[in-house]
Amino acid sequence: MVGPSLQAPDPAWCRGEQVTVSLGEPDAATGHRGMPIRVVNTGGSPCVLNSYPDVAFNDTAGWAMEVLLVRGGSFMTTDPGVRPVTVAPGATAEAHLGWNAMAGAGDTRVGTVLVAPFSGAARSSLAMDLDMVNGGYVAVTAWSLPKSAG
Repeated sequence: MVGPSLQAPDPAWCRGEQVTVSLGEPDAATGHRGMPIRVVNTGGSPCVLNSYPDVAFNDTAGWAMEVLLVRGGSFMTTDPGVRPVTVAPGATAEAHLGWNAMAGAGDTRVGTVLVAPFSGAARSSLAMDLDMVNGGYVAVTAWSLPKSAG
């Protein structure tokens, strides 16, 4: 599945076949949630991320969900803003999802997160049970290199 694109991708951009996408563990604090999205450059040359990730959600039955994706930070995330991020072979870049816990007793939850490095690239389908429901909203940050520990 490919999301809509409003611009032609630059040939230097990290493409689906050059990266592996994964989700980190969700974190929670005072009714807020956060979760990293990671890409690893599995290719043999550097590639560039210069956008927000393309993210969509399916429910536990595999149907598309109406979750509003907002570009920017949240209570649990800080948006570095879009700028070129060069990802060396074997290196990782990350973006973050942030949302408020959604009251959804009896509602269908997210069962799959669909992620691409940029709009117009092929999306990876990643199983993840999350407390997001139709009509909710989720913030997504731009790509950045992870901060080193220390």
